[in-house]
Amino acid sequence: MRRILVLNLLLSFSLVSHTQTDDPWWKKLFRSETVETQDEKKQDTLIVIDTLQTVPTPTPIIKDSLVQTSIGAPIKGPGNITYKFDPALASMDSLYKAEPPVLNGYRIKIYFGNLEQARGTRVNYISAGYKDGCYLKQYPPNFAVLVGNFRSQTEAYKRLNELKALYPGASIVRSEIEISRLD
Repeated sequence: MRRILVLNLLLSFSLVSHTQTDDPWWKKLFRSETVETQDEKKQDTLIVIDTLQTVPTPTPIIKDSLVQTSIGAPIKGPGNITYKFDPALASMDSLYKAEPPVLNGYRIKIYFGNLEQARGTRVNYISAGYKDGCYLKQYPPNFAVLVGNFRSQTEAYKRLNELKALYPGASIVRSEIEISRLD
């Protein structure tokens, strides 16, 4: 009888200790990391605020033109927020800017021939005030003047119909194009 009472008492204490946590006991079996490692990961990214305070959270909370950190200390007035990144990310970004990705598209060839006439055609096109890009490309021993950065043939055909009056020998060619800039 005493053994049954002691067993029931121990079982009830173990149930009480398990009910104080948010997760059931079986969910802890499948977790691969502990709470301490999650907190350490959160502190890797720092925000440096202009008032020389270091805040261990990556996102500030903005309320009524006051920046309030998640720690609870409000910072009054305007300021600058500077994110510190890992140097590997900065080098990847500089490599992306140095060599942007290639985009295949279409351009309109308005001239194909020798270098002097190609330069003259390019100067005439630019001085006419067209906003399309104008490129001089070498196809040894000749040169071509290519116009525009079109992602589809439909866009290129629309522009080709406009240019046919000035350049009757114009045609559409596949080419590597630049990503268009937004105004």
